[in-house]
Amino acid sequence: MASASKWPPRRVAGVAAVVGSVVLICAGAFAAIAGSGGTYVGLGAHGSYRTDRYGLATTSTNWRTELFGWAGSVRLRVASVGRKPIFVGVAAPDAISRYLSGTRYTTVAERTGGGVVRTDHDGAAPALSAARAVDWTAHAEGVGTQTLRWDASDGREIAFAMNADGSRPVRVRVVSSAVTLDRMPWWVPAGPLALGVILLLTGIATLRRTARAG
Repeated sequence: MASASKWPPRRVAGVAAVVGSVVLICAGAFAAIAGSGGTYVGLGAHGSYRTDRYGLATTSTNWRTELFGWAGSVRLRVASVGRKPIFVGVAAPDAISRYLSGTRYTTVAERTGGGVVRTDHDGAAPALSAARAVDWTAHAEGVGTQTLRWDASDGREIAFAMNADGSRPVRVRVVSSAVTLDRMPWWVPAGPLALGVILLLTGIATLRRTARAG
C-alpha cells in the first residue's frame, strides 16, 4: 500500500476535495437545523450570583441582536440555590425601573473579557409582589430550575430575580441562556450545502480519473 507522501498530486487533490466537502455539508446541515426555529443555540452565559439585598437585575439587552441579529426566541434557565422558591422575570427596562424605584437591589453586568461588575442600589424592601406589579414579558416562580421562553423583540429587556417571598439574601444560578435562529437568511445554510455537494462530486470525479490512470 502506497503511503500518502507517494500519492500523485491528483489523488491528493481528490481526497482533499472529498474531506472539504464533508466539512461544508456538515456545517450547512448544522446551520439548517439551527435555523429551523426548533433548536436553541447557547450564548454561553452561566454562573452563580448572590446579593444581600432584595433582588438581582441584569443590564438591559436587545436579544434580537444576538448571534448576528438572527435570534427569533430566547430561553433563559435560572435555578434557585437551596430549597427557597425564587421568582424570575424578564421585562422592559422602564417597567423594571418603576418597580425597583426606592428598592434595595443589585445590578450585575458581564464584563467584556470575563468577570462581573456589580452595582448596589440603596433602598427598602419591595412594597409589592413582583409577579403582580410588573407587566412581564415572561416569568416563572418555584424551587429548582425555572425556565423562561419569549420571542426576541427589537426592544431592550432586563432579567430580574428575587426570592418568591421577598426575603434576602438572594442566591441564584444561571444555568443557560440560548436563542433560536429563526431569522437566519436562507443562504447561510444553502451556501455551504451547495458548495459541499459540488466539491464532493468534483473530488469523486478526480479520484475516479486517478484510479483509471493508475
